[in-house]
Order: sequence, then C-alpha cells, then structure tokens
Amino acid sequence: MSKLTTTSSSSTMTINVPTQIEPRSTLTSAQEQTLNKFILEVKELNLEPKLQSYCSEACLIRYLKARDWDLKKSMKLIKSSIEWRRTSKPEAIFASDLTAQAISGKIFRRGVDQKGRPVIYMTPARENSTDYEKNLQLIVYTVERAIDSMGPNVEQLVLVVDFNDFSKKVQPPISVCKEMINIMSNHYPERLGGCYIVDAPFIFNVLWKAISPFINSATRAKVHFVRGNDDKQKEFSKFFDMTTLEQRFGGSLQFQFTEEFWRVEVEVDDKRKQRLIELEEGDATNLTPRMFSSKIEADAEVPSTPTSDE
Repeated sequence: MSKLTTTSSSSTMTINVPTQIEPRSTLTSAQEQTLNKFILEVKELNLEPKLQSYCSEACLIRYLKARDWDLKKSMKLIKSSIEWRRTSKPEAIFASDLTAQAISGKIFRRGVDQKGRPVIYMTPARENSTDYEKNLQLIVYTVERAIDSMGPNVEQLVLVVDFNDFSKKVQPPISVCKEMINIMSNHYPERLGGCYIVDAPFIFNVLWKAISPFINSATRAKVHFVRGNDDKQKEFSKFFDMTTLEQRFGGSLQFQFTEEFWRVEVEVDDKRKQRLIELEEGDATNLTPRMFSSKIEADAEVPSTPTSDE
C-alpha cells in the first residue's frame, strides 16, 4: 500500500493508494476472451502512435463495460471516439488559450475524494462567455487534466455542480448541453464516478427533463441531487474528507477561486504544451482542436432567449 498526498492552498490530505492492479485481474474468462478479440480488431485499424497509446487495455475495458461487453457495439463506440480525438484533438487544448473563459472559476479541478478520484467543480452561475466552442474546450481540458492526475487504480472522476444563483440568463442552448453529454458519455465512457447536483433551482428541472433522455441509465444512476445544509453534510461526508471540501458544500475549507489559481494552472500546462510541440516537431497544424460539428456550431451561435426566472 502506497500513499498519495494532495495539497490545496490551505490543507493537505494523505490517502492510501493500493499497488497498481492489472486491468485483466478482475475479468471473467469470457470477458478476457472478448477483450482479446477487441484488441485484435483495434489493431487492424492501423492507428497512429498517439491513438495506439490511447487504446490501452484499461481503455478498451472501459469501452466494453460501457456497452455491456457487446463487442460490436464497443467497436462502434471506440471508432467514433478515435475519429473525435483526431478532429477535436483534446490533447492540444491548452490552458493559456482558455483564460477568458476559465477566469471566472465556472469550472476547475481541485483535490480528490476519499477514493482518490479527482474532483471537478462547476458553478453555472459564473458563466462569463457565449463562445460555446471555447466553453466546451474548457470542459474537455479539465476532464483531460483530471485523467492525467489519476493515481494507481483510479479511473473515474467526480463532478460537483453548484447551481446556487443559477438563472436562465446563463443557461446554454440545449444543443450545447447535448454536445457536452455526447462527449462525456461516448468519448469518456466509464470515467464518471459520481455527479452531485447541488441546490438545483426549479428552472433546472425543466433543463433536466430536456437533456436526461440523452443520458444513458447507468450514467443517470450516478447523478445525486443534494439540497440544503443537512443534505450536504449527509451526502458529501460519505465520500469526502469534509476538511478538504469548501464551506459552500458543507465542508470546513475556506477556499476562493482566484486569478492566481488559474495562473498556476497555465504555468503547469505550458510545460505540457512545450513537450507536445516538441513531439509534433513544431507543426502547429496538428494542434488545432475543434469541439463542435458545423451543424451544432451553427445552432449554438444563437443563445437561448433570456426570460425572467421561474
């Protein structure tokens, strides 16, 4: 058993992390046979080195799990993700290009839960941009960095969404919400360990009814609605060290997102950017991410008309 120490601006937490477990160790004989077939089919795609690295055994297992070990469906899913990664280039989304969107603190990664899973915090009321392409890039960037930060045997992340002060004025178009769900469900399968919707207002119920049909049942089961201080204490204490959780979620940590927090993020990511540029031998044409299809992008250009809050 090893130890992983995580540090925030005002606290340090040490969690026990078990020695790395081989991805196949928990598979049944039938599942392992399916995995072997999946590996052979993926090899026949003759992927470029970058995508070969992406299609690790652990990755392929997640795709199989997401489609209940149906090989045909899993192959269809990973082909779509391969094409998405070729065109969207999530590895080429850099913090330095997202400062205008990120500076409000509407989404950021900080700390881990008791299982060592990285936590992403979203606060829709802090929305500061109608550049939906960049907004989606910020979400994907944050997820990618959360994955990069995962320790041994950690494959999932936790999402905490604070809906306090949310209004229709900051509500994105449904097309953008659907695209975000598509990206998370189909291109990051089995990555979501839990999603906490905090203090959702009535108007969110309307949005939830509109988007929930596009979320598969397994993912919907991971969504937990939390309301009020007592509920926060009850639910979050099951999975979090409350001393590392912000006070707005019932914890004791006095944390405020600041420009300095993002500046440090940019500094760290600039080093990753430099390494990637060196690998691409300076070819900037390989470093142009794109999230939207042209149709969805056209739809997203017209934001939903703000109306009075319900």
